[in-house]
Amino acid sequence: MGGSLRGRHGRTSRPAQIAGVEPTAASNLNNLAEVLRSQGDLDGARALHERALRIRETHLGSDHPDTARSRQRLAEVVAALETRRHPSA
Repeated sequence: MGGSLRGRHGRTSRPAQIAGVEPTAASNLNNLAEVLRSQGDLDGARALHERALRIRETHLGSDHPDTARSRQRLAEVVAALETRRHPSA
């Protein structure tokens, strides 16, 4: 491949819309996480949602709607894990 896409802070210097790969990977991770969640694997779903969120924060920014959706999905899984670990009496 050609030159580096990394800027001086380790982030890609081209807009995510041009590179396209990272947001697509995050979307795929979210989709896989939802499959795991539907199968009851909340720990696996959490790990994938966390990876997707990191990608989106890095490449889209913390205020992007897709980043917000990733944050929401992660919060839902964390809440489900807490409910499973500490069911109300």
